[in-house]
Order: sequence, then structure tokens, then C-alpha cells
Amino acid sequence: MGYGPNLSWVEFSARREGAVVAPEIRVSDADREGVVRRLGRAVGDGRLTVAEFEERAVAAYSARTRADLDVLVHDLPRDLW
Repeated sequence: MGYGPNLSWVEFSARREGAVVAPEIRVSDADREGVVRRLGRAVGDGRLTVAEFEERAVAAYSARTRADLDVLVHDLPRDLW
């Protein structure tokens, strides 16, 4: 489910609240979990291998900024949200 034209959940939430989402904005645990859920859906769809999922999930849990998370899902369709 998408949250608007080419918007991630974080971007959608921030824009709804009037905030600006910049790549250097720090992410929360909920943001990290959201990306890991999206990666899990990608494995279920056959878009990622289990090894790719594991590698990206580790990176997601250690992400500090929006840019750190964006790079992990840049090649996946937005409808996995």
C-alpha cells in the first residue's frame, strides 16, 4: 500500500504533519521496522533472496538516517509498503 505518489511512510507522515524530510534526518526504531517489513514482503514476492534480506535487515537495524534506509529499498516497488 502506497501513501501517496512515490512517498515512503516516513515521508508521508512528515508531509502530513508539515515537516520536511531530508536524507540526513535521524530515523526511529519504527522507521527501521517498517523497512524490514518491506524487505520481508520483497522476499515473499521473490524480489530478494534470503541472503539479500539478511544483509539489508542488518543494515536497516543499524541505520541512523533516512538516507541509510532509502538505499536499502531504492530498487523495490513502493507498493510493498
